[in-house]
Amino acid sequence: MPVGVSIYSTGVSLGVGSRPIGGGRRHPWRLWLGGRATGWPVILLAVVRITAIKLVVGVVVAALVAAAPAAAKEGAKAHLLAALPTRAMPGTFVTIRWRVDVPGPNGKRIPFSAIGMFVRLVGSGGASTTATAPQLEGPPYSVRIRVPRGGIRHVRFGLEGTSCGPAGCSPSPAFFPLK
Repeated sequence: MPVGVSIYSTGVSLGVGSRPIGGGRRHPWRLWLGGRATGWPVILLAVVRITAIKLVVGVVVAALVAAAPAAAKEGAKAHLLAALPTRAMPGTFVTIRWRVDVPGPNGKRIPFSAIGMFVRLVGSGGASTTATAPQLEGPPYSVRIRVPRGGIRHVRFGLEGTSCGPAGCSPSPAFFPLK
């Protein structure tokens, strides 16, 4: 029993045998374009065109979705909630608590919340350790992190991210300045 598709400007109709489903035209095994029935090659061409349109729409939507978080992070600043230990021994664990805020309406700063917030401690010679805040907490964020070789020389706060291009995907974190 033949199964067919009819595509109209107002929608799609499926048919089985000589009886259309959903009130479509009487030739369910044919694709109707511009008032005339055409065969299976045109159906395949129409499917390819529809797939291409869906792909373009998907790319545009993905770009808009990716741009929204980037705009939300603009002007973000990290704030330590307690002073860093100045004489922490390499290899020991310390707890770091922080929050991040962004410019809000009327010039006020508002808390910034995201999954994937992390802190990176940098020691001497480029040694570093990184810890990500628990996914269900924050703000404020808190992590236990090992002090890198050479002690704490620098601290960086950020948000995990990924950047994808023709060569593939790679980590691309966003870093926030410490206020």
